[in-house]
Amino acid sequence: VVTASRELLLGQTGQTMYTSRLLCFILAAQVSSKPVELQQILQDGITDQPSRAVMESFIFGGSRLGQLEPGEASKAKASKDSFDLHTSMHANQPPQTWLLSAEGVPCTIPFRFGGKVYDTCHPDGWCCLDPGCVKTAACTMPAAPQALPLTQPRDRPQHGCSLPSLSGTFEVGDEITVFLLQDVPPGDPWEVEDLWGAVQAAQGLQVQMVFMSYDPEESNVREFMMRLRSNLTSMLPGKSSDNLHFVTQPAWHIPAESCWLPSVLHAWSKTQGIIAVSASSAGHPLLTASAKSLRGKWARGLELNEGAELSPSGPVRWAGLSCDGLEEDPDRPPPSQNLAGAVALVARGQCSFYQKVRNVKSAGAAAVIIFSQDAEPIEMGCSAPDPCDKVLEITAVMVGRQAGESMLEAMFPNASDSTPELVAHLTGQPQGPQLVGALGRQGGIANIGGKGLSGLEQEVLGMDYQMQLMSHSEELEAAAQGTNAAAWKVEVFGNRLLANSLVAEWDSEKAALLRNGGYDHLEVELHLDCAQHAEENCAAWDQELNLFYCREGVTSNPTQCQDRATNLGRWITPYGREGRWISDMTAALPLLLSGGENESGSLHLTTWQQHIVTMVFWFRRSSSAEGVPLAQLQLWDSSDGGRFNLDYNPSHPPIYFEVPEEATRATLNVLLTGHGWGADEANCAEFCDHFHLFSVNGGQDLLKANGLAGTEQGCLEQVSEGVVPNQYGTWPFGRAGWCPGKHVDWWSVDVTPWLLMGSVNNITYTALYNGTQYDPVGAEDANNLGFPAEIHLTAVLTFFSHQNDGAVQLLHARSRAPILLL
Repeated sequence: VVTASRELLLGQTGQTMYTSRLLCFILAAQVSSKPVELQQILQDGITDQPSRAVMESFIFGGSRLGQLEPGEASKAKASKDSFDLHTSMHANQPPQTWLLSAEGVPCTIPFRFGGKVYDTCHPDGWCCLDPGCVKTAACTMPAAPQALPLTQPRDRPQHGCSLPSLSGTFEVGDEITVFLLQDVPPGDPWEVEDLWGAVQAAQGLQVQMVFMSYDPEESNVREFMMRLRSNLTSMLPGKSSDNLHFVTQPAWHIPAESCWLPSVLHAWSKTQGIIAVSASSAGHPLLTASAKSLRGKWARGLELNEGAELSPSGPVRWAGLSCDGLEEDPDRPPPSQNLAGAVALVARGQCSFYQKVRNVKSAGAAAVIIFSQDAEPIEMGCSAPDPCDKVLEITAVMVGRQAGESMLEAMFPNASDSTPELVAHLTGQPQGPQLVGALGRQGGIANIGGKGLSGLEQEVLGMDYQMQLMSHSEELEAAAQGTNAAAWKVEVFGNRLLANSLVAEWDSEKAALLRNGGYDHLEVELHLDCAQHAEENCAAWDQELNLFYCREGVTSNPTQCQDRATNLGRWITPYGREGRWISDMTAALPLLLSGGENESGSLHLTTWQQHIVTMVFWFRRSSSAEGVPLAQLQLWDSSDGGRFNLDYNPSHPPIYFEVPEEATRATLNVLLTGHGWGADEANCAEFCDHFHLFSVNGGQDLLKANGLAGTEQGCLEQVSEGVVPNQYGTWPFGRAGWCPGKHVDWWSVDVTPWLLMGSVNNITYTALYNGTQYDPVGAEDANNLGFPAEIHLTAVLTFFSHQNDGAVQLLHARSRAPILLL
């Protein structure tokens, strides 16, 4: 995992520069120094614990810098854009049931009326249809809640969706559909500029974009949609806007029978904290702001079931920093000495959230509002040495900087005067998702709201890739049907929990079926899913995931080997999201054909994080006349770690071999990725462009370069090719031979023109950086969590012939003459 300061990446000329000043943070299997501690930091979230200041700044970026002084922020060198703390889609969610009114519109349960909270119909036989109870409908007592039909991403709708729009009626079809739902104040309004990139991408891909609003007043919704349509279409001169749809019905008021969307809105809603501040207990609010509450249960958060008489409220009193033994900021008013029954306003910084909340509670406060130095509030966490298990019975929330400064200005307009006492009311109300995706009628629903509008364009591209994937999978499934099918489907793992290692049998019978079927093409379908398809349950880090072929007498372990010479495929897991790919791995096919009679092997999938795995092998016949695999020569590998330094090239000397007599063709197949950062000035081998030269019998140099390594958007630009969009960490940056959230491509070159039949051949390999052998120069500000440059290499020569009825021979050259293992 690498985080980097954007300011340090860009030189005066604007060119991307990766030097040792690149600030990094990683949890790698090879050098996992404190994995338990790091995982605990992720679990705790942002705590503002001083002992964790720099570490939290590295991990969480700008969200942690909200409590650091400008000078400290500069020292930490952490970027606001570097690592986003992703919030739980299911945090504080209501039960996965709903109550339908007589109109078929879901009731908002629980709802408040007359200072009371109702979990079912009002005794008078009605319920609220939106959080503000603007619209009501009849419902029958006693009412029995029904199970929500759609609750999780990838659930498939069982009926259609029809919505009223400015242009008539919109029907969800087989195309990709993106629902954009505008929140009501104090939520942020949409800016047309924020929508423009996604609108352009949607037009090119024929994606349907559906604009909706949570405003409960239908007249307001219609007026808003008319303005939005006018603004967007004015930016599309001469282009069709037929894929843009503007729904006129409030989102909360859609009948369940007309569309499946209400189920998703209710299932994915979460508690939104609202703070209303007025000049008197009954006055009109002077300020309304959204707030975030807690991560964990170390104090009280805002709950949906708190009625008006239960919601925390009281006079607002300034409490300063509220840290033990620290002087207050002399540039701010002195803290109040009377917090009894008050809502304490506290500045973020200098000590942990827990300490601040504990101190104002001890002073008698009824609730606490902490305001950040960042624009947006965050969920507040707790960690040792604070006693987080000792729950503080006080409601604590955070607001952004503008809201906090506005309250201070209202309380202290100048150094001497003060206004009438402010009163704050803290409430929680349901907030539906801002973005929902649908992969046609059969592809299921998609949670695409992790990065909001800023990531929408990439989500559209990612959904298009997933649609192509589904279509290709359906084609393969159809080809695998029938007695003389053109494809063969082998389910390797089906929805299995991968916790470090999974093993599947690959016996001699499967190898024989593969040979006899004449299949010459292999595609591997891999799903890396998370529990309940929720992102908070996804593995946090980008990590190698490798699939190995293991067999007695061939590999170091007969079932759980990790020999790079028998590496079938490699993927890099996404940062905190699910991933699905279908990858061409025909280069690995000879290994699966190598088992003879009574020579069974195993498939070993391994990584150190947990995933829910589905893996399918798709074998196909092609019309190619390039021959069938005859033998495979295992070349150099990096089972020893592949350290990239002056010893690397000497440890990969020339290999000598003879071409099998029946061979008519040969290919060089390479799986190569660069790893390592933060230990040397060049930041190799993850972010530097190292060159790899192969030559057969002194012929043409075959060059494998890594031109995307070190580019600012090298991986972001590959979303349409399978990179999972809107991951966390620094997923957009280009790497050497890989991207987070994508398979690693085999590199294959036909070397037949340089072969010498009936004679000893040789193949050479050299790795270079800047045209010379790599001699690492230690970085002056090396990160002690980094690790030196490594090249993870698998390289084989595959020989083909017109016919081969037996097992593929595995050759391994240890001297001038190859040794036949089988």
